[in-house]
Amino acid sequence: FDADLIGELRLLANFRLCLPLADYQCNYIDGMQQEPATVTRCGDTVTVGDSTGDDEFVFSIASTQRQITINNLIYRFFNSDGTNVVFIAGDGHDTARLFDSQGNDTFEAGPDMATLSGDGYSVSVLGVEEVYAYASTGGVDTVKLYDSPGDDTFVSGVSYSKLRGDGFFIRAKSFDFVHGYATNDGNDRAKMYDSASRDTFIATPTYAKMFHGKGDAKELSARAKFFETVYAYASEGTRDSATLYGSDGNDTFTSGRSRGVLSGQDSEGRDFAISVNDFFVTRAYDGSGGFDIANLYDSKYQETFDASPTEGTLQGAKL
Repeated sequence: FDADLIGELRLLANFRLCLPLADYQCNYIDGMQQEPATVTRCGDTVTVGDSTGDDEFVFSIASTQRQITINNLIYRFFNSDGTNVVFIAGDGHDTARLFDSQGNDTFEAGPDMATLSGDGYSVSVLGVEEVYAYASTGGVDTVKLYDSPGDDTFVSGVSYSKLRGDGFFIRAKSFDFVHGYATNDGNDRAKMYDSASRDTFIATPTYAKMFHGKGDAKELSARAKFFETVYAYASEGTRDSATLYGSDGNDTFTSGRSRGVLSGQDSEGRDFAISVNDFFVTRAYDGSGGFDIANLYDSKYQETFDASPTEGTLQGAKL
């Protein structure tokens, strides 16, 4: 144990100190003998190594101190003693929980590594199966989630986002701006949900954006890029609008009362599909080329179809 990591001389009620005694080299958890986690400091970097079992790593930051918790064992140190914190996971199913600072923070995460950083600090976790990041303290915070080479699912809502794939799960809560990227192989999906306000959804073959708010106060809440399939959902009773833009190739737009789908291929030859569900208004525009088709289907309610050589509109009362 590195005594320099202790920020206070007195021990708090929930503070435990590991002593390097021969009889106490192992922890006994649920009757199973496990190697204890290790915490070392070199310069301004604190490195935490996990045990051979399932471990939970927690990082939080205050005005003068930072706190690391590994399997309920707490380490505190002054901010100047550890600008960078690294948790290296090994065997077992490991979990990391990262809490933001009072300033502007950025959380970037993928299948093998996640980093939360801000003014004067950075904490990274490597090889962790489950990562949770919380932006609950203050500032304007941003999250960026990156896919794996396999099939992944990205989900965004008004106060959360998550990315799930084979062997990993990442969740970010209360971040102001969310970005999801599907830049690797695999057949990836994005699901984007609206808020209780009047929201705007905009999508092209390569990206989709969900704006929350009313009128000029709309703010970008979530963006998904390069996903093969995108689903956007509007809440019942809202007056959300969706605008879809086609590609330069051949596209097909199919729409009914509660669902519209735009599909085709992007500029790099990848198939794409954008599905909008329960939006009050849905608009679709063709790209700059190709042979495009629009199929509009009525419902059992009274509706009106208007058409010209350049556009067609199907509308009815929203119940």
